[in-house]
Amino acid sequence: MARKQKTTAEVQAAIFKREHRKSPLRGGVKLTLKKARELALREFGTAKGLQREEDALPDYYIMQFGNMRVRIAPDTNGGTGCILIEVSLNGCGRAFQLHDPETLQQDFEAEENRLRKDRREALQDWIGTNGPDVCHAEVEKIWNRP
Repeated sequence: MARKQKTTAEVQAAIFKREHRKSPLRGGVKLTLKKARELALREFGTAKGLQREEDALPDYYIMQFGNMRVRIAPDTNGGTGCILIEVSLNGCGRAFQLHDPETLQQDFEAEENRLRKDRREALQDWIGTNGPDVCHAEVEKIWNRP
């Protein structure tokens, strides 16, 4: 009996799935809907409306509360190996928490490390954009204010 030949798209999808199984793209965390629901219940008291985010990587989940948007996903930017809960209000800013993927407890140390890394990157961008002499002069001006 002859085997059915796979289409090019099926082959490419299988290769992508195999290569990205434990990829840094997913933050090294396998996040299921069950785990995301458990975390949402623990942090917000409800998981109503939690669904897979469209047009995103597989382990991204989202829910809406009026104008508040909650995203639960692996921390792909920080590289912490944690689960990220990001809360954003329309035009009013963002807040985030990092949680241990095994215990689902908030990981304060990982949050502090990520904030420190973000601040350092912002400082490097500022120096890279303006040049070290201009930045040094700005810092001197601030330090020498009466």
